[in-house]
Amino acid sequence: MDDGDAKVSGRAVEMTDPDEFRAFVEATQPPQPCHVFRCELDEAVFTTVDPVGEQLVVQLWRPGTPVVRSARRGTEYPPRRLETVR
Repeated sequence: MDDGDAKVSGRAVEMTDPDEFRAFVEATQPPQPCHVFRCELDEAVFTTVDPVGEQLVVQLWRPGTPVVRSARRGTEYPPRRLETVR
């Protein structure tokens, strides 16, 4: 895991409002016909192994909250909170 592993979760919601769809098509000029979806994220997680390889480091972001970094070694549970990034 040289660069880490990223995961996002949420929903893809199809744009069905004609005005919203028209504005998007005018701004981006996608090939037609097309279906357009808006992504609504619930969280994003980035997981890495520290440079020494001793612990797993997890960065978690959820809408409206700062990024939270935590880490754990081996089977250690719960993970230790390292910091909150604003």
